[in-house]
Amino acid sequence: KNRREIPEEERNCHGISANQLDQCLDFSVYLPQFIAWRSQNLFCSHNAIFEDSLLNYYCPVVFQAKTYLNYEKRCWGPWLDTYNLYRRCFPNRDNTLQVLIKMHHLEQLLFDLGKKLCPRTRNKYHCALFDALACALLLLNFIKQKDFNSKTLAWLLQKSSSRELQQQLQQKTLF
Repeated sequence: KNRREIPEEERNCHGISANQLDQCLDFSVYLPQFIAWRSQNLFCSHNAIFEDSLLNYYCPVVFQAKTYLNYEKRCWGPWLDTYNLYRRCFPNRDNTLQVLIKMHHLEQLLFDLGKKLCPRTRNKYHCALFDALACALLLLNFIKQKDFNSKTLAWLLQKSSSRELQQQLQQKTLF
């Protein structure tokens, strides 16, 4: 649910109208579930900095991110970040979701899943569930690559993370 008026450009991009949002529950209703998920799992995104900021806007972090490592920063991470994974391991000029999905021949699968799972007006890029599906497909595609399928979770986190977190992850035990 929005906290302020959504500009027309964003309404058009995301396929959301003001009257649709009036019917939505506030994110705080879902917060206990998000905290439970995060306390036992990692989150994955395509651009973790944005997602972490978005979650913190609606709910400032209520725990230290120590579930998986001794990282002292208060955030929803560490994240598996497909943007960083692909940028570092498959260098390309454009690492947007749309370009990577096309480059790795995942378009048809993504559109089939989007048609099945997303609301009709939100079955496109820049819509949360559709982008989450694209991100999941990219992560699965990355893991199944022969050069990466034997890598550890620690390695994936290191390649997903900012330079600061990469340094902290070196030589750390995750479990």
